[in-house]
Amino acid sequence: MIKTKFGSIVSHKFNNQYICYDSSIQPILKDRILASLDSDEFRLSNTSNFLDLNNGLIKKHFYRKGAMHLFNDNYFYYGLKNTRPIREQKNYMDFMNIVKNSKNEWVTSKLELCMPIFSYVIRSNLFYKGDIILSKITGETLDKTLMKRLKINIEEEVGLCFRFLFDNGIYNFDMNLTNIIYNPESDKLSFIDFDKVTINSRKINSQNYSARVINKFSDSLKKYDLFSKFDWDKFVKPNKLREIAKQNSLKFNKLDGVKLDLFLNKWKLSKDSSVNYISNFIKT
Repeated sequence: MIKTKFGSIVSHKFNNQYICYDSSIQPILKDRILASLDSDEFRLSNTSNFLDLNNGLIKKHFYRKGAMHLFNDNYFYYGLKNTRPIREQKNYMDFMNIVKNSKNEWVTSKLELCMPIFSYVIRSNLFYKGDIILSKITGETLDKTLMKRLKINIEEEVGLCFRFLFDNGIYNFDMNLTNIIYNPESDKLSFIDFDKVTINSRKINSQNYSARVINKFSDSLKKYDLFSKFDWDKFVKPNKLREIAKQNSLKFNKLDGVKLDLFLNKWKLSKDSSVNYISNFIKT
């Protein structure tokens, strides 16, 4: 049993294989998950990170990147709970719990949740390989949404979602345009790829953490040549944020501007809150 912040993950070991799932799932799904170990339904070879299983599910296979790419999909094994599939599964489960129990009705109606079905780890001596099976999210990634201008006020809605994440101590340090999906049919947003997410209630509205997320997001906009096209004016200004907070029984406490020091490549506090800012509210 592996503990999450709000629940637990059950793990079953078969020889050198581990299959892990949410302890609260229905028995019929549990039986299907366990049966998958004796079939090739999910254990398909990936040539890329994501594989569409054509049954409403997506399989993500974990590959090395950067300087460690020579190891391909092999990772050092430091215990099951420290594997990347389990870490991502825990983050998805905790994120879902926070959203479902939120009193922010706008967020709960706007976010479409990607559900972690189960994770799979196979160990070989000092190394392991891993997968996570997720529910398939329909829509366009944010880069394509911006290019096609599928939604006029998409920047404002993304900004409100960012504020919700920071207010709950949720930080994705790989926050890029391809990790945000907009579904034009349902008019909902989804956040995916929780491998590098930190959820820490002691770091709510952390200036350092939130600045790192915004900085990564800005880099992604520049990568796709969308930085100048992104309407920062709609990225929720302080006066608009105060109105939203008041409607949700939140009392304004503090607001600081944030600016990027181009020479040091670090974010610093500023008196200018016209573009980037960090605010703090107290729940009444």
